[in-house]
Amino acid sequence: MKLKHVVIGLFVLVVAVVVAGFAVLSTLDINQYRDEIIAEAEKATGRTLRIDGEMDLRVSLTPAVVLNDVGLSNAEWAEAEEMVSVRRFELEVAILPLLSSQLEIKRLILVEPNIQLETQADGTPNWAMEVGEPSGEPESADGEEGEKLQASFEEVLIQDARLTFKNGETGETLSLSLDSLTAQAPSASAPLELDAAGSYQDVGFTLGGSLSSLAVLTDPDAEKSLDLKGTLGSAEFSALGKVLLAAATPSANLGLTFKAENLDDIAKLSGAALPPLSGIEVATQVALSGQTVKLTDLDAKVANSDLSGGLTLVGGAVPSVTGTIQSDTIDLRDFAGEESAGGGEAAPAAGSDSPYVIPDTPLPLDFLRAAVVDVNLAVGSLILNDTMTLEQTQGTVGLKDGRLTLTPVKTILGDGQLALNTTLDSNPAKPALDFGFTANEVDYGKLLREQGVYDKMRGKIGADIALTGAGGSPRAIASTLNGKIDIEGGEGQLDNRLLKILTAGVDQLNQLFSKEESNKLNCILIRFDVENGVATSQAIVIDSNALTISGGGTVDLRTEELDLYFDTSTKQASLASLAVPFRVQGTMKNPRVLPDLAGTALQVAKTAGVVVNPVAGIGALLATDAVSGGEEGTACAAAVEQAQSGSSGGGVEEILKDPAAAIEKVLPGGDSSGDSSGDGSGGAGGGAEDAVKGVTEGLKGLFGN
Repeated sequence: MKLKHVVIGLFVLVVAVVVAGFAVLSTLDINQYRDEIIAEAEKATGRTLRIDGEMDLRVSLTPAVVLNDVGLSNAEWAEAEEMVSVRRFELEVAILPLLSSQLEIKRLILVEPNIQLETQADGTPNWAMEVGEPSGEPESADGEEGEKLQASFEEVLIQDARLTFKNGETGETLSLSLDSLTAQAPSASAPLELDAAGSYQDVGFTLGGSLSSLAVLTDPDAEKSLDLKGTLGSAEFSALGKVLLAAATPSANLGLTFKAENLDDIAKLSGAALPPLSGIEVATQVALSGQTVKLTDLDAKVANSDLSGGLTLVGGAVPSVTGTIQSDTIDLRDFAGEESAGGGEAAPAAGSDSPYVIPDTPLPLDFLRAAVVDVNLAVGSLILNDTMTLEQTQGTVGLKDGRLTLTPVKTILGDGQLALNTTLDSNPAKPALDFGFTANEVDYGKLLREQGVYDKMRGKIGADIALTGAGGSPRAIASTLNGKIDIEGGEGQLDNRLLKILTAGVDQLNQLFSKEESNKLNCILIRFDVENGVATSQAIVIDSNALTISGGGTVDLRTEELDLYFDTSTKQASLASLAVPFRVQGTMKNPRVLPDLAGTALQVAKTAGVVVNPVAGIGALLATDAVSGGEEGTACAAAVEQAQSGSSGGGVEEILKDPAAAIEKVLPGGDSSGDSSGDGSGGAGGGAEDAVKGVTEGLKGLFGN
């Protein structure tokens, strides 16, 4: 017999056996093995398998098995009766690739799968099963593992799926629903195409696009590519690029976009209280390398606000943020919500029952030690509220070793230049503040008109403030402040309503402003020296054609107590007698204004040779009609000259400590030692009343009233 005939015979025999086997299997009713299948499943998992529907086995080179109404029991302690249930399960697998360790799933269909996952309070999961003992088969002789099984699928279809997870430790429950999911990859090397729709925590989502092939996705050391777009609630997002998730050196280069009308759905998912942002659009390129994340080509918009630039974030025990941010417009109303932006009635401040204005709330100093920051800012228009905008704001925000620095932050307000140069050191032993602020040619009249406060105000002002303090709260810092406060303003115009407020509580003075007319302002001067939390005035002057107010005293920032004395004068002869001295006492939260009709404190100061910052100098000017409206003849100029002369002898504070003793010095017949003569001109006897009257008249004459 020829070899050819032998080979043909063997081939025919093999084919006959295969055909016969296929014929037998194709007529096999798999349902008759239901009990055996259930028993083997229980033996392998320790759980009870339920198969209530029909089973079908289709035999071919890509055999398929179909199961209907299937369920797997849950752990004994779990709430749900079954951990997994499926209304229809269909699996089709290619046989021949299995010979080369290739699992090719031609088709996988799941209809109404319901998966209930949960853990106990100690973290034990319900998916931990009591599997049978390991086979104990030895590894290969060379100690290497066998060839890895590579899987791929041509099509996966999931419909009406639900996954629920309950955390037994926290009691939190998470739920994921898939209305539909389609995944297709013709081969292990072909890209994976995705299309899904469902909801997470009752927030709908969609996801579509492509990923790397299954061979790449299942290789932990391979770089994965993705091109995805989707929605989450009302938000839209996209991601395009590559990622490498290797544990040692993770990396990524992705283009990301995000667009949403608001963050309500994101807040619902995260459980966090997110700011009330609206009209959000963000696009950026993200480069990840280890613990370093770089955001470049940043382009973000929130309502009327915009941001651009780049940032570098480095993780670690103390993360860092560096970079540059620019903006044409930042509108803080976009971040404050409707209630705050609408200008409605503000909510009561925390601690409003406190007798203090300066809060004792601890500063978040721990936060300053939690990161390193070096960010340059440049904002064209920084809108603070409906009526106030900072222009051309720029500066550097730094944070290192717990030291917050603003060096410097410059801006334009009211057509004038502001500069802030400040350091806050969060040293746990002694937190310290070094505050520097300057203002130049700020048009306060324009600002007040824009605020709708005073329509007739005109004028510009400057300031130079340098203060240092220490403490962990605003009150603690204020109580230790040292430095100076210097505010000066030139010619302008005062609104008569402001003048009435400045003399509030002194009814006689209010009559000076009964006419609806503005008053020319000659100057404003306010100077305080601050030492150990006590601010002592070197000058307080508001000089206008209608009225000059000048005074001095102290503001104790430790207790917020006020002890200020003011004298007044007017050139309106018919009303001169109404301009009387007054005192401001009480506290910053509850000040009290009291008229000093006798002018005792002022006379005491002058007679004792004490400069009443700068009342004495101003009084001399006014008494000699020296004020002519020019800079050299203003009350402010006199105050500056007096302050620079160094002739201050302690200020009002010294006089007010013991007014009774000081008064004795200025009564007729008194001397510097407090002794009184007995000539009847004003000793301690019956002439005292006349002496006080004499002092009052003398003051009126001195100030022309």
